[in-house]
Amino acid sequence: MMVRIFCGIVLAASSNCFGTAIAGPQVLADTGRTVSSVQYLVHVLEGSDSDTETPLVSFPVRADGMSPGRIEDIKHVVGMPEWLTRPIFVVGSDPLSTQWLRENHAVLLRLGAAGIVVSVDDVSAFKAMRRTSSLPMVPHPAPHLIRLLQANGIHRFPLLLLEHGDVLQNLRGRVPAGQYVGSGR
Repeated sequence: MMVRIFCGIVLAASSNCFGTAIAGPQVLADTGRTVSSVQYLVHVLEGSDSDTETPLVSFPVRADGMSPGRIEDIKHVVGMPEWLTRPIFVVGSDPLSTQWLRENHAVLLRLGAAGIVVSVDDVSAFKAMRRTSSLPMVPHPAPHLIRLLQANGIHRFPLLLLEHGDVLQNLRGRVPAGQYVGSGR
């Protein structure tokens, strides 16, 4: 028994050392009733007394190469991975993102969008964002998503990313997914 465990540890360690890829998690069954983990992460953060340490997130949260600002008013479309099943918005705790969330709250809510906060200093700043918006949001640097956006020339937030790949910042009068988007107020 001891030999098997030791061999398993050596095999796993040597696989990692020599670059052998180990498959990620696989879906064994999907009932169609998947629940977002956002609500659980937010609950953990809400109960945190520390401004920099939580069980699941380390602050400050920063997405390398991204900053608040305006995206050129041209059509941006990114090749979307299969995991994107609902619109997501990318924001920070900066004044531009706060204003954008306030102005587009109704649109984001109607689209069922969830948020990733890619720039926030501490838990208290994240909690302040949560108090100003009922939209689901989690703090995370989202490196894979950020690389995808940057590969398509996008280095600014706030923004909305739709399931089919459209990237929008100005939601007024735009037509995502064949539906009119109102003023967001």
